[in-house]
Amino acid sequence: MEMTKLAPVSLAMFYGANRDFANAFSVRVTLKNPIEPEALRRALDKAMERYPYFSVRLTVRGEDLVLENNPLPVTIVKGPEPAKLNTAASNYHLVGVSYERTSVVFGAFHALTDGAGAFHWIKTVLYYYLCETEGRTLDPAGVRLAGEDIPAGELEDPFPAEIPALDEPIAPRWSGAFRVADHTPVGRQRCWHIRIGETSFMKYTRT
Repeated sequence: MEMTKLAPVSLAMFYGANRDFANAFSVRVTLKNPIEPEALRRALDKAMERYPYFSVRLTVRGEDLVLENNPLPVTIVKGPEPAKLNTAASNYHLVGVSYERTSVVFGAFHALTDGAGAFHWIKTVLYYYLCETEGRTLDPAGVRLAGEDIPAGELEDPFPAEIPALDEPIAPRWSGAFRVADHTPVGRQRCWHIRIGETSFMKYTRT
């Protein structure tokens, strides 16, 4: 069975996960029409053919944590959040999906991918879902599709194996920025929905 040894950055996220900090994130996509579960199931299964590196489970080999292929389907549940990742409820996957009313929620463990990587996966699932539910073939430009060759660079760890020495800290110096920690009581979890204009958000991220 094919296995992938985890990079130092990913290992830190696995070891840092605990009851109070799962190190997972989710993205909610709201559509106009009620979600059709059967179509979502087919779309997710088709999309996973394009992302074999997301079809994995965590296992221990000797003294190493590694990722190995997971042939079980990625779970879809009805509710506000996906099944708890890396458990029997999620078929031990590190990604999962849920739905309620007109929304689909995509969850992922941060050691497996970041928002940029998950965004491509989400687009692929939605492409297949909307093609079926809308009854037409949509323009696939910018969407990664099943059956395509996966570029070698797509599978590479974007972080260096060794942490470089820096004169300046990686984290930016904030001044008056909104800090979630300042508004969340100790021991409590809260979900924040923040609306940001696309133009200003893209300008911020590019800097």
